[in-house]
Amino acid sequence: GFLNANKRNPGLEAKNVVNMGFAMIDIIQEVREIIQFQELHMRIGIHTGNIIGGVIGTDIVRYDIYGQDVLIANKMESNGLEDYIQVSESTKNLLEKTYPGEFSFTKHKDLSLIHISEPTRLLSISYAVFCLKKKT
Repeated sequence: GFLNANKRNPGLEAKNVVNMGFAMIDIIQEVREIIQFQELHMRIGIHTGNIIGGVIGTDIVRYDIYGQDVLIANKMESNGLEDYIQVSESTKNLLEKTYPGEFSFTKHKDLSLIHISEPTRLLSISYAVFCLKKKT
């Protein structure tokens, strides 16, 4: 964890999450071969944004995260392609700025989400979804 949020490196954090995603996909591919089950796949969604985290519960204590950006990351995954990492445009831009030329992005689709801006106001917001592949 960080004691000083000003010392964070969001670009490096995004790269670490992407690399972890690639490692997870590689492991799933290895397991698929070992168990001879070709229908085993993984989709990963990554979004860069703001969240609120906290501990909930009294008998069973759990840590969870909340916010619009959590929903966006979830939609990146659930609308993604098997064996790919889907990233939002904000994550794509951060990675391209911090690590130019290191990743290859292909636009996958546009995604609309319902956003609650006020207690009685719903907005539909469109997000671009990009597929990310390792550069070889």
